[in-house]
Amino acid sequence: MSLSASNMPADIAHKIIKLDDSNIQINMMEMGLGIGKTIVRCHKAPFGGAIAFEIEGNMVCMRPSEAFLVKVEEIACDFKSEIDF
Repeated sequence: MSLSASNMPADIAHKIIKLDDSNIQINMMEMGLGIGKTIVRCHKAPFGGAIAFEIEGNMVCMRPSEAFLVKVEEIACDFKSEIDF
């Protein structure tokens, strides 16, 4: 199930699956947003302010209207212990 980056929950890794066509698509790619990259929402300002994301080690802030253009899906985590008891 995909959702936009503006609606993704905090501190959960997601993968970017699509950047919607817009006049700022090139700017988003220059900031480091790209299909297949890992994105985590770190902070959301109150009253509809900017949203801070970590994208593969870099911090990027976007307006909610810009983050809405980034479609993501949660990364499935399968934690299997490699330690034999």
